[in-house]
Amino acid sequence: MFRSDDFLRDAPVSRIAAVLTRMAAAEFALAKAEVSTAIRGAIIGAVMLIVALLMVLVALNMLAGAAAIALASVGVPDPWAPAIVGGALVLLAIILAFWGLSSLKPSRLVPTRTAARLRRDAEIIKEMIRDEP
Repeated sequence: MFRSDDFLRDAPVSRIAAVLTRMAAAEFALAKAEVSTAIRGAIIGAVMLIVALLMVLVALNMLAGAAAIALASVGVPDPWAPAIVGGALVLLAIILAFWGLSSLKPSRLVPTRTAARLRRDAEIIKEMIRDEP
């Protein structure tokens, strides 16, 4: 966005200060947007964990019911239907839990683009100061 060229090299201190102010405002806006996106992702991850927990509870209920029916009617294949459904729910809950946990990784919450732009801006400022008469 901001590049050091002949315009900035020959600029008076007041113009450099104005450029620095605009750069700081732009970086703050980018950091705010990046953190907002990261927080939204973390909230979605937390919701997925809650959904996974609820699904595991339902699955455990169904598996317990299947075990009770299986014990009551030994040799009858009917109890396998709720056991299969409960097993599928447990599998789905595990997938959702891993998805939710991956959304909560600290590395996803760091504003990396802002840090890169700040490093670039620091280089531009150094160049502007170095070239100031």
